[in-house]
Amino acid sequence: MVGAGIGGLALAQGLVRAGVDVVVLERDAALADTGGYRLHLTPQAGAALRGLLAPVAWDAVLAACAAPGSSRRMHVVDRRLRPVFHAPFEPGPGGEPHRMVGRVALRVALGRGLADRVRLGVRVTGTSARAGGGVDVHVEGGAVAADVVVAADGVGSVVATQHAGRPTSRPVGLQGLAGRAEPGPDAPGLLDDGPALAIGPRGVGAFLTLHAPAGEPAEVVWGLVVSDAAATRTDLRGRPDPRDAAAALLAGWDPWLRGLVARTDPVTLGRYLFHAADPRRTIAPWRVDGAAPVVGLGDAVHAMPPTGGQSASTAVLDAGDLHGVLADGSGEDLAARLDAVGDAIARRGAAAVAESVAPARWIRRTSSPAASLALLGAQRAVTGARGLRDAVRGPGDPLRR
Repeated sequence: MVGAGIGGLALAQGLVRAGVDVVVLERDAALADTGGYRLHLTPQAGAALRGLLAPVAWDAVLAACAAPGSSRRMHVVDRRLRPVFHAPFEPGPGGEPHRMVGRVALRVALGRGLADRVRLGVRVTGTSARAGGGVDVHVEGGAVAADVVVAADGVGSVVATQHAGRPTSRPVGLQGLAGRAEPGPDAPGLLDDGPALAIGPRGVGAFLTLHAPAGEPAEVVWGLVVSDAAATRTDLRGRPDPRDAAAALLAGWDPWLRGLVARTDPVTLGRYLFHAADPRRTIAPWRVDGAAPVVGLGDAVHAMPPTGGQSASTAVLDAGDLHGVLADGSGEDLAARLDAVGDAIARRGAAAVAESVAPARWIRRTSSPAASLALLGAQRAVTGARGLRDAVRGPGDPLRR
């Protein structure tokens, strides 16, 4: 396994439980050394994850999640945090809820029991076929032999890029600034039952979610989603303290939100560039070589911006699909079965990418004053989540529209 992200660790957990010999190569020095803040696990992803994990690891995941009641609906709001519409989070079969979980806590929980399987601080430079069958995974200073390699090393994956013969994602014209802070007494009540996506003028959007796992103080995790034009206008990436740029980006926005960002501890801040795969690709990025099998999952093969809240869940579902093939111990027709799973992963990933870039396109389209006025009118006309998705989708590549 190349990469100890959410999908890679979930798959490793399931394979270890099935008695498969697994080695995970990870460039980070510790599992807690990761960016990101809060992740959304759909009911389908939660069920898949529970099936992959040992009970002790699943209990650790649950302990890191916010209470299920805090994930009842998604709010779309304007820059004053006034509701435009609400989209309910429907429970899954058996009442399986949507879950919100901290990224760092989830990654650490997924590492439970894998200490002897995860090699940290290892930088992978590529792979090659081994004489007689199998794959050599090249690392700085040597190579690791494997029967099957899973590229789970995220956006810009070295392994996926090599085997696809091209980058598997590209920038979408959006940048992010995120942090977390105590909510304070004036936090909007709508955050009590779900996150909020705010779409404002001049190429700026915001994501807000209240995160309060049992026994921990409540925090609001916030993220600004900013068009490249708006980021350049405010020098978002160049300022030593990006909160100064945030103050300019949020001029005219809700006072509580502006105060939340201003009092955020700089230690919690992170800046990001958003990438996405091409959602029109409906087959896996490459065909599996039966003599030297390499497959991929998660952002390595279908990166998506966080505006849809789909990335972690999609990676977990990918892991569940690959587990079904790799855990049965049979090498017969392995390449064909991995190709079939790869196609299913690609189709699911394409749908998740398309949904994730929809609100991203809204934000990018508001970069000019004229577009901002058009957006404010369009917000009042939209009456449901499907309407929003349909309004921002259209023929062709949604990343180019």
